[in-house]
Order: sequence, then C-alpha cells, then structure tokens
Amino acid sequence: MKRLSFIFLSITATFISFAQVEDHAKWKYSVEKISDKQLRVVSTASLDPGWHIYSSNMQDGGPQKTIVTVEPSNMFTVSGSTTDSGKLIEKFDSSFNITLRYFPNIATFKKTIDLTDTTIHNRIM
Repeated sequence: MKRLSFIFLSITATFISFAQVEDHAKWKYSVEKISDKQLRVVSTASLDPGWHIYSSNMQDGGPQKTIVTVEPSNMFTVSGSTTDSGKLIEKFDSSFNITLRYFPNIATFKKTIDLTDTTIHNRIM
C-alpha cells in the first residue's frame, strides 16, 4: 500500500510540475465613458522584461494576434474592432514572410460598447 501511495504521489507531482504555466503579463481592466450611450473597455498588459505581446492588428499567416473578447450581454453590443496602443515595433520576419507587429513592456487594448440599457451607465461609472 505504501508503494502504491508513493507511485501515485510521484505521478501526481510530475503532472503538477508540468502543468505550471508562467504568466508573463499582468492585466488591468477599466472602463472609460465616451458618452451616455457608449463606453470603452480598456485592457492593459504589463509585460515582464524580455517579453512582448502581439498587436490585435496583424496579418494572417504569422503568430497569433491578441484577441480581446467582451462577453455578450443584453445590456450592450460591441461596436467596431479592437484598437491597440503602446510602443509598437514592426519587424519583418522571414520565417513567416510578414511584418510582425508587437509591443514590449506595456500594451493597451480598447473595445467600444454601445449600451442598449442606459441605466447600466449609472451603475458602473
């Protein structure tokens, strides 16, 4: 029984050690008022030194672009595409044969929402 317990613990410890994923981005979220009927959801990523995050506006055929998703609601609709800002670096990559667009250190992603229920504005602002 002791041997079986030891084997189980060893296997579990192995899976746990492989399951740990390092998170090199710290995210902060906020909401900005555009008007009584529109808000902007702001997601800001602060990155560890030596790391970068790809733009939300990248050509197909390369690395995965950053995608910002706002969960659907009957209180608002999402309007337009995601915009991003920060110190943008554009660099041609011969492996993908495209120009990569990415941000070192910090990147901000914004998404505009149109309120269908304007009373929500008073509850979140």
